[in-house]
Amino acid sequence: MDSPRSAMSKRGNVNCQFDTTGDHCERCKEGFYGDAANRTCHACPCPFIWNNFALACLDIGSGEMDCVCRHGYSGDRCERCVFGYFGNPTVHGSSCKPCNCKGSLNICDSLTGECIASDNSSSGAHCHECDSCNVSLLLDLETLDDVLALMMSWL
Repeated sequence: MDSPRSAMSKRGNVNCQFDTTGDHCERCKEGFYGDAANRTCHACPCPFIWNNFALACLDIGSGEMDCVCRHGYSGDRCERCVFGYFGNPTVHGSSCKPCNCKGSLNICDSLTGECIASDNSSSGAHCHECDSCNVSLLLDLETLDDVLALMMSWL
């Protein structure tokens, strides 16, 4: 079978096809998974293939995917924005953007980006939101630890 690369310049740079990358087009590019040698790289469904915010993903079987999210994204499928970012990655064309709030905490509503005054950040409705964020963060870190261990075993 032919290599997934299309051309090589005098300096050895490769123009890869089929969503591959590397010196010899030997791996799927960022946000894709599969087998580059067999030209089967597919967009990670994190959260969707048409709105992909993954650095990498792993098909763990039975339709389940483990996603390693780009900076600013969180959740099993990169479907939420991390603290300090806002947006709705589950909406076509939407993404997570940094909050643009004055003050040392730079706290904003995770969906709208509306700034939340620091004197209100520890009381009211936002308190419960932060509590759930802490739990989500711990779960995301645990998932990332498992994914990194698996990737290191491949090296």
